[in-house]
Amino acid sequence: MILIHLLNGKSMKNFFTLKKTISAIKLFLQFYLLLGLIGLNTLSAKEHFGTIKSLHSDTLLTTISFGSCADAYKPQPLWTEIEKSKPNVFLFLGDNVYADQMDGKHIPLANNESFKSAYHALDNQPQFSTFRKHIPILATWDDHDYGLNDGGSNNPNISLAKNYFLNFFGGSNYPNSSKHAGVYSAHLFGHKGKRVQIILLDTRTFRSKLTKAQPGNTQGYQRYRPSLDAHQQMLGEKQWIWLEKQLKKPAEIRIIASSIQLLAENHGYERWGNLPQQRTKFYQLLTSTQANGVIIISGDRHQGGIYHKVGKTPYPIYEITASSINKAIAHPTPEMDETQLGRLIREPNFGLIKINWQKQQLSIGVTTQGRSLDRAITFPLKDLTINKPDPNL
Repeated sequence: MILIHLLNGKSMKNFFTLKKTISAIKLFLQFYLLLGLIGLNTLSAKEHFGTIKSLHSDTLLTTISFGSCADAYKPQPLWTEIEKSKPNVFLFLGDNVYADQMDGKHIPLANNESFKSAYHALDNQPQFSTFRKHIPILATWDDHDYGLNDGGSNNPNISLAKNYFLNFFGGSNYPNSSKHAGVYSAHLFGHKGKRVQIILLDTRTFRSKLTKAQPGNTQGYQRYRPSLDAHQQMLGEKQWIWLEKQLKKPAEIRIIASSIQLLAENHGYERWGNLPQQRTKFYQLLTSTQANGVIIISGDRHQGGIYHKVGKTPYPIYEITASSINKAIAHPTPEMDETQLGRLIREPNFGLIKINWQKQQLSIGVTTQGRSLDRAITFPLKDLTINKPDPNL
């Protein structure tokens, strides 16, 4: 009787109000818990990293340095050596951190904790901290800072990887990256007659699954083999369209950064040759756009060298592979490629491109600590120029 009395009139109304309130609180708590679970795999709050120096578009570029594969959990003395070369800019070609490891062990997929740990480890590297105060840096990524070893479009944490990438390297250096998927970007420096265009490709976000090699395959097919599947992608259609537009812009020298090797033929690891139709498309695009002054730079391999190919484009193509900053190749094997110029360098190394505008010459090479340029070659800029027909003839 007492219970019935309490539920009469206003008491009954208060009871249902209380019930609704409790239900609302339960829903709120469930929603909050869900956000918390999602937050385990997202950049919930912007991390604070040291400022990356930017480069003004009017800058005349004469020395460009580049490199890849920097394990932030190990000493990185090479930054001091790179700074001694007095570059106008440094191009980070990927594996800028190793986010797919924790406590010294590999993990299958990078997560918020491992990204945060890896980038803070690089942020706290003393030589790198000094370097970034003096030398501007532009970057793209490869698989380990992408968060998935040999990963492509199958990475479920692409957004997380991109958030950390832009947060660390400075979103202002990549103003259009928020407008498209991936981290590809282009930058133009200098004035007419002395313009350098830097194009940083993204070979991860859109790349199709690679075709695995069969067990017991010989040299050149250790992990993957080429596939003729016409539907496979390296850059994705939108990035291809963007790249064509960039190549049509006027520039005297164009440095195209690909995290993985483009010209190399005789190894079975990641390279453009695993998707040969995509590589042919790249050659055809250089031809159809009549883009002068193209030099390819790449990383990934934990060994450095120079590559050279003729016959695929209107002028010979050079590629400089610079790898690694401090993570030497784990299992070195004799490797000689038909496109390779000289031996590969397995010591910690970085790449250099030197431009002599007065003599119209380029010097390219890979260097190690205490040396100038190993395997360096010098050639006239006109060697990278398409001989266009005279419109008056």
